[in-house]
Amino acid sequence: MPGARRVRVVTDSTADLPQEWADRWGIRVVPLKFRLGEETFRDGLDLAPEEFYARLSGKEFPVTSQPAVGVMKRVYQQAAAGGGEIVSIHLSSKLSGTCQSAQLAAEQVDSRVVVVDSGQISMGVGWLVLAAARAAREGRSLEEIVSLVEEMKGRTHILGLIESLEHLRRGGRIGRAQALLGGLVGIRALFTLERGEAVLLERVRTRSAGLRRLVEQVAALEPLELAAVIHAATAGAAQEVARALAPLLPGQSIPVLPVGQVVASHVGPGAVGVACVRAPGGRSPNAQAPGSRSFLASQGIDVPRDVEP
Repeated sequence: MPGARRVRVVTDSTADLPQEWADRWGIRVVPLKFRLGEETFRDGLDLAPEEFYARLSGKEFPVTSQPAVGVMKRVYQQAAAGGGEIVSIHLSSKLSGTCQSAQLAAEQVDSRVVVVDSGQISMGVGWLVLAAARAAREGRSLEEIVSLVEEMKGRTHILGLIESLEHLRRGGRIGRAQALLGGLVGIRALFTLERGEAVLLERVRTRSAGLRRLVEQVAALEPLELAAVIHAATAGAAQEVARALAPLLPGQSIPVLPVGQVVASHVGPGAVGVACVRAPGGRSPNAQAPGSRSFLASQGIDVPRDVEP
């Protein structure tokens, strides 16, 4: 069993991990911040979801920001108190400066810290973090955990349907040309991440067609090992997607999770996405994969189909 050298796992709030999962696995989550008007809030901590979406629907566009280096430094010092090393896994460096803040903080602490750029967002990060936490609990070394996460990154995908690309454009996460293409009246957009950047896949006219195409795009990635459906204040549509994807993961329950406020700031209300991990080597999904219902249940974690915002 791990002793003083046990590896600690740190991530940020854009991983969209439910708090009970983070608590159960001992994962430290550093909140990003966002500003609405003259007010600044910590992601998921300072503003109720209902008020956040009311203000977002009122055409207030949040401005998001990475954690300060000093904040990251304190988290590392606390995590490594009494000994230990740290793996710090964060959202894509193409979408945020969080990895940069983490790296600068890592250089200012005595403990060994390896910062991993996930190239992902939301549960695309979350699945990697859960896998790292499981490996850490098993007593794996820092090198082994980093290697595991790097391998898993290549099998991790996120796809989403958004009502408008305007939020991504205003946040500087997608080019103006793509925003214009996806911003035609009545047109929804399917997007993914490629090399850590948001990329427009295709345009659809109706929400039902968009949800169908989202499911088809995910199905094209099978065999799958893990999947979660994520949403911005549209749990019903997310549950519909989870039901459609269920045959791809027999014996597993697909979690339906709300995205945090920073992620919602960029995708806008009504967005639905899927964060999935392909099975390694094309093998059948492993019922004991880190994050699967059977594995989490064996660790005493209840995984409801929907976690309300």
